[in-house]
This record gives sequence, C-alpha cells and structure tokens, in this order.
Amino acid sequence: QKDTVKLEENFGLRLTRIPHTVLYADLDFQQEWADHYEKDEFSTAGTDFLRDTDATSDQYQYRTGFTVSPWRQVLFESTYRHRFKRSDYDHVLDQPGLPEDNGYPAFIHLRDVELNEVDFKLTLRPTPWLKTTLKYQLIATDYHTTTAPGIVEIFDPVTFTLVTSPQPGGEIFAGNYDAHVYSVNATLTP
Repeated sequence: QKDTVKLEENFGLRLTRIPHTVLYADLDFQQEWADHYEKDEFSTAGTDFLRDTDATSDQYQYRTGFTVSPWRQVLFESTYRHRFKRSDYDHVLDQPGLPEDNGYPAFIHLRDVELNEVDFKLTLRPTPWLKTTLKYQLIATDYHTTTAPGIVEIFDPVTFTLVTSPQPGGEIFAGNYDAHVYSVNATLTP
C-alpha cells in the first residue's frame, strides 16, 4: 500500500522586447510525502516480512534559455536546465523476513540526484513543405546515497567461508551518468 501527497509550484518569466527573440526563465518546486507499507507472509513460520517507510522528497528545477528567429525559415534555441531532488526515508518499521536479508532498501536513508543539461537546437524551413531540425544535448547526472551502518557477509574465496564485515554507512557517491545526444529530424508536408 502506498499513499502519496504531492505539491507543485511553478513560476515563469518571458521577455519579448528584443526583436525576433524570446528570453525565458522557469522555476519549479515540488514536494512529495509518501507512506509505503509492505507486508508479506511466507509459508514457513518465522519468516514474515513487514516494512513501513515514510518518505519525503523536495525537488527544485530552474530552466533558462532563448529562442532567436531572425528570418521565418530559421529558428535557433538554446536551454540550460538544473534539477536537484533530495529524497529522505524514515523507516518506521523494518522487519526482514529472512535472517540473511540485508534490509534493502531500509538501509538507505537519503538520496540526492543532481542533473545539469544544456541543449542547442537549429530548425530550418527552406521550403514550405520541408522542415529540418538539428539538436544537441549534453546531460550530466550525479547520484549520492546516504546509508545506515550495518554488517555485511562477504564470501572469502581463499577460505571458502562467509566473513562478517562491519560497514560504517554514511554518504557515498553512488553514480554518474553523462550523455551526448545528437538528433536529426526532417518533416515533409505535401
């Protein structure tokens, strides 16, 4: 069972005083509260699974850019976007069903996702029946996760046994995603 409440605020500015040009800036906020309750009863006695997690997330995003069209046949656009989202997890109850269960995902307490994106787009309309678009995007996303301290069992290939290893927890750099996206589009209208 999952109950979610979401609140969003959006603000925008447009400047059209420069001939053939539009400058813009948008600012968006989002808050989300979720109550996630999971329960599963297995057939073997003593292996019931029960988890109750309250999650909150705050996100903000701003986007700025411009559009220039000095002639009817040519349009150039560029945009910069920055988004940051923080999700906080309060695990009210975490009762793993199996002794070897590592408590996933209850050991995750906080997650940050930060995105930066730049794009450039050129639209050409050489004739009334042909429209072409060239676009380039540069996307960079970083992920940070904060975990609880715990104990992990690791297989030792030398002794062929499981070794218990304490883990301190804390914030880690969990991942990075970078992309260069090129696209070409042509539209024919008879």
